[in-house]
Amino acid sequence: MEKTFQSRCVKENTPRIEELISLRQRQAEILGYPTHAAFVQEVKMAKNPETVRKFLSDLNAKLQVLWSKEKKSMLDMKKSESEELGIEFNGKIAKEDFWYYANQVEKKNYSVDKEKLKEYFPLETVTRGMLEIYQRILGLKFTKLEDGEVWQDDVSLYQVDDKATGENLGYFFMDLHPRDGKYGHAAMWDLQPGSLDRFGTRQKSVAAMVCNFPKPSADRPALLEHGEVSTFFHEFGHVMHGICSRTNISTFAGTNVEGTEQDFIEAPSQMLEN
Repeated sequence: MEKTFQSRCVKENTPRIEELISLRQRQAEILGYPTHAAFVQEVKMAKNPETVRKFLSDLNAKLQVLWSKEKKSMLDMKKSESEELGIEFNGKIAKEDFWYYANQVEKKNYSVDKEKLKEYFPLETVTRGMLEIYQRILGLKFTKLEDGEVWQDDVSLYQVDDKATGENLGYFFMDLHPRDGKYGHAAMWDLQPGSLDRFGTRQKSVAAMVCNFPKPSADRPALLEHGEVSTFFHEFGHVMHGICSRTNISTFAGTNVEGTEQDFIEAPSQMLEN
């Protein structure tokens, strides 16, 4: 079933992909590069395919040690369940098995109950703590604007100032709850870069963070999974990247992929989520 799903339109798409690879190679050679990978890596942090290859090779060797132990735990559980249910054990962890057994390993080997863990992460507490952490680390002051113009009642607007100088750096919107017609994942968008405008005056950075966290009810707080907490910190890291960016040209501001190395864009948010 998985193979069939992943092979949709394979007949139609294969010749197109082959043509794309051929054209990319031709483009690279015309521009004096041995491969397309060498061409695109030159303007990224890695600079060349050899660096990428070495990084992945070294990482793979380290991860294999961990994976061999985790895989054995999963296979032992699958074998035990197969015998209990009277079904054949094939000795493999398929894609559809992975997250089920990963969750079982956490529960049985490490006593991690994700539902119980959520009780430690009420959305209101996480939001307050996250904002305090970012203000302290980056030397900023966030002020919630109660009369701010927003596109929906659940959306909040904050002003960002430099704590030391009092300078207003910009603003960010937080749109945290799901609703009909809303973007279904977590993301951040730069609405206005903090670069110079056509008159040479620095604009205020404006960013929006969109998530789909549960909404609290009258008698129950909204609780986050640990992964959602990481997502929250991650996306807000993008917000701070945009707000704190001080460039003269908008192309190089914040998370703009045209001016920022694409393998750097995730770096600030990944560092700040930890």
